[in-house]
Amino acid sequence: MASMLIVTFKKEWRGYAVGETAGFDPDAGFALIKSGRAKLYEKPSAEKAVKSPAGKAAAGKAPAAKQPPAQQQEEQQQREQEQEQEQQEQKENEELDEKP
Repeated sequence: MASMLIVTFKKEWRGYAVGETAGFDPDAGFALIKSGRAKLYEKPSAEKAVKSPAGKAAAGKAPAAKQPPAQQQEEQQQREQEQEQEQQEQKENEELDEKP
C-alpha cells in the first residue's frame, strides 16, 4: 500500500470540516498544507488532555476520583438542583398543556 500523509484541516475543504483529520497521498497532502487549508497531523500525546466540546455533559469536569470530596459534594448538589428544576419545569409545562 502506498504511503499516506495524514493532515488535520484548518479550513473547510470539499466536505471536510475544520478540525477533521484525513489521509491523502503525499502530493495532495502537501498541497493542502502549502495552501494553508491543513496542517500535518500531530498524534495526541498522553500528556495532552483531550477537551470535550463546550455544551457537552462532561465538558470541563475532571474525573471524580481526582476531585476533593468537598468539590464532589458541591457538584452532586448542583446536579440534584438542576434535575429538580428540570422536573419542576416539565411538570409546569405538562400542567399548561392540560389546561384548555
